[in-house]
Amino acid sequence: MNAGETPQQRLSRMVKERRVELRLSVRAAAAHAGIDRGTWMALEEGSRKTQDTRYAGIEEALEWPSGYIVKVLSGTHQQEKAGPTDEEIAKWSFNQIGDYAAHLAQGPGGLKAGIEWTAHALDVLIESTKVLPPRG
Repeated sequence: MNAGETPQQRLSRMVKERRVELRLSVRAAAAHAGIDRGTWMALEEGSRKTQDTRYAGIEEALEWPSGYIVKVLSGTHQQEKAGPTDEEIAKWSFNQIGDYAAHLAQGPGGLKAGIEWTAHALDVLIESTKVLPPRG
């Protein structure tokens, strides 16, 4: 959270950052959320409060879990923390990878973040086996 930032300003900033991260235009994000372009722009600008009934569509458009906007506004959302290093991942079991991916899927990136991280973790494991001596 930025110092002196109101909950509405925090939401506006996070909505825009997430839309840009997902490479969505304002028009596409608004259409996916089921709101008009002007409403989406007002949300990003923080020029007016968005109706609670619009949250579900906005969360879906941004691939956020249900209820995330309320958490952002109340300040109880979790910011993404740096994940494990590749060296740490190479030592993990498949169960540990699955557990961490499930944790990510519950965050703001949703299932997509969990799947993308799992693919990366599996690549790391494959690479780590290439440097092991052959079993004999």
